[in-house]
Amino acid sequence: MTYNSMPFWANTEYELATEIKKPIDFTSEQCTRETSLELKSLIETFLEKDMKKRQSLEEILKHKFFQL
Repeated sequence: MTYNSMPFWANTEYELATEIKKPIDFTSEQCTRETSLELKSLIETFLEKDMKKRQSLEEILKHKFFQL
């Protein structure tokens, strides 16, 4: 919603899986809006690939982005 586009895009399922594995590039053409470090950190939290590292809703609500 921040960038008005999907975080991952590809023409095939294989390409999509490859894109999902890559870290988010906040300098890409898709990321046209100026974004605070707190929001970038929150987005990265949402898109954590490792389920063991992924935060719960309670942890996300304590994120520094919501403390501003």
